[in-house]
Amino acid sequence: MFFKSLTCRAPEIVAVAKEGLRQVINQQRMPKELLQSSLRPILVNLAHTKNLSMPLLQGLARLLELLSNWFNVTLGGKLLEHLKKWLEPEKLAQSQKSWKAGEEPKIAAAIIELFHLLPQAASKFLDELVTLTIDLEAALPPGQVYSEINSPYRLPLTKFLNRYASLAVDYFLSRLSEPKYFRRFMYIIRSDAGQPLREELAKSPQKILSYAFPEMLPKPDATMSMEASTLPAKSCGDENLVSVKSESSNTAQTKANVASDAYFQGLYLIKTMVKLIPSWLQSNRSVFDTLVLIWKSPSRISRLQNEQELNLVQVKESKWLVKCFLNYLRHEKSEVNVLFDILSIFLFHSRIDYTFLKEFYIIEVSESFKLTIFFLFAFNSQTFQL
Repeated sequence: MFFKSLTCRAPEIVAVAKEGLRQVINQQRMPKELLQSSLRPILVNLAHTKNLSMPLLQGLARLLELLSNWFNVTLGGKLLEHLKKWLEPEKLAQSQKSWKAGEEPKIAAAIIELFHLLPQAASKFLDELVTLTIDLEAALPPGQVYSEINSPYRLPLTKFLNRYASLAVDYFLSRLSEPKYFRRFMYIIRSDAGQPLREELAKSPQKILSYAFPEMLPKPDATMSMEASTLPAKSCGDENLVSVKSESSNTAQTKANVASDAYFQGLYLIKTMVKLIPSWLQSNRSVFDTLVLIWKSPSRISRLQNEQELNLVQVKESKWLVKCFLNYLRHEKSEVNVLFDILSIFLFHSRIDYTFLKEFYIIEVSESFKLTIFFLFAFNSQTFQL
């Protein structure tokens, strides 16, 4: 009775049935034969796409919440088979006689909703589920209630990714250069529902750096030289505008005006994390140091000098860096060297409006940094030396 009532359309009956089944499970171990016979009607209906309905799928979700360990993870494979029908409208049309008009996306979303409730081994479906969800969004008909922008599949997928947050972060970071994956990743980590995934990403600064800027990471035989290059300089002269180069940097400079999609999207990802979690950059000095190296890199300067050759996303490179630096400076008033480094942006003609940076110098620097700057000049000036 409890099992059958879980697929009822009346919320009151469902709530009572779910609570009753929960108490039975907590008080005694259900015999395997009884459990199998109770689940059989629901599982039989799952065999054919035409039998799927919102009450059935919602009832299965409630069962998975209570009895996830009793289900075989192969259920996920069957659910994926059903979802693929949504990519074949002709076949789907033959299966949807029991659905209301326009209910197709809701049924598919309810199927995706089940994946985060499956046993732990369901993590193996991550790649296939993400890829299929992207294809399903692209297949949504234009001009309808749901579209690729207003997707009913995003939230169910987010719940699945949250459960396997570490795997999901690795998965999406390894696909930084692929826009269709990156767009979904950014949407999810910016959403309220994506907080667990966002928090996992926040704990993974080195992963971000290794996928986005592998050429900026220290080589095993050059660790000491890299550490030397990231130490704050003792003066605010022109030497601050040039980074210390390793021997291998000569090869990188032959590609001075070329950067990968992973580079720009990784930089945008960091800028987004800084905006979402204002204290994140301050807590991850290695990310800040890498951004400083990028700012000083000949390749960025070369792109800035040839801005007319860049697309709109690439043009924003220096702006994103400046935004990150301002965030860091607001938390770390002692980081004066960067305060002078970013002034160099005004040496170049740019399509980007840097009025916000001018206002930062006029309003915030004059009030918050004047004492620090005074001491910096004092200790580096011959006039004040004994």
